[in-house]
Amino acid sequence: MGRHREALAGCDREGPVFRGIGNPCSVGRAVAALAANPEVSSKCGGVFASWTLAKEYGFTDLDGRPPDWGSFFPRKVREIIDQDTAPSPMKLFAVRMRLHQVERDPSAADEAHRLCAYLDRHRAAETHGASSS
Repeated sequence: MGRHREALAGCDREGPVFRGIGNPCSVGRAVAALAANPEVSSKCGGVFASWTLAKEYGFTDLDGRPPDWGSFFPRKVREIIDQDTAPSPMKLFAVRMRLHQVERDPSAADEAHRLCAYLDRHRAAETHGASSS
């Protein structure tokens, strides 16, 4: 937990990104919830996120809120692609990561298409900007 605090030193701990990220304690609480589940063997071999387990088992993060990266990140990426301004490299990275999450999900084909179009549009703008200088 010390490294988590060091990495976030100077961050706006009340800001939306910090709240969206949550705290490593939510992962510990997820492990404790699984350990207390007498039917935990039914989850053998599965991959689970702390936010989905929080919904299933009812635990919260240290601040009393459930961890919610699963809805926070897609919402933040939608905000990025809805902006008219040129994205920063970090915002482009976030869009690429979201595309990586959804590109194999048939139910997210529309979102994947929007993300690809956004990245293509900004790739073209970067290429045009570089060739005109």
